[in-house]
Amino acid sequence: MNKHFKIFLTNVKCPYCNSNLELIEDKKFVWVGCGKCRIYVRVSKCFISKKVVGKKIFPWREIIQELIDMLYQVCQQ
Repeated sequence: MNKHFKIFLTNVKCPYCNSNLELIEDKKFVWVGCGKCRIYVRVSKCFISKKVVGKKIFPWREIIQELIDMLYQVCQQ
């Protein structure tokens, strides 16, 4: 069984249906997307770990914002 962690981003809405977006973390990836529309983008935890090397504070806000921006770009295509 693949365990994961999911929260709803109450202040960020899906550009298609206006539902709250989901932030999901599983064993290998961090995802942002809409459960209703079934549109998701993801980034690997390996990529994230390379991005945070040498930083004193883990930049969750920056990572989540990048995922949200990627999702909006996908929805505009």
